[in-house]
Amino acid sequence: MKSTIRLSAEIRLLLTSLAHKETIKVLNLHATVRANRDRTGTNEFYEKFSDFIQALKRSDPTVDFLTADPTDTTRMAYSSLRNCQVYTDGNKGLL
Repeated sequence: MKSTIRLSAEIRLLLTSLAHKETIKVLNLHATVRANRDRTGTNEFYEKFSDFIQALKRSDPTVDFLTADPTDTTRMAYSSLRNCQVYTDGNKGLL
């Protein structure tokens, strides 16, 4: 029963998050970096992406992280991801 409730909450969060354009941009950037055969993503990018996803999972789906309080964990993780170097060749990426 607990796993069903947890799964339902995760599905609801995912659907709510996917409706958010910035979340879609982050997921697309991650997929692009992973699929790129010519360039390598930085460890920093992968770590900050993971931090953002974990914060998103723990966040309140009714709160928009872009307009949330500056100390909101998801907003801080997003900002950190947005400001990191994405590729090892120095390109910051698409965010």
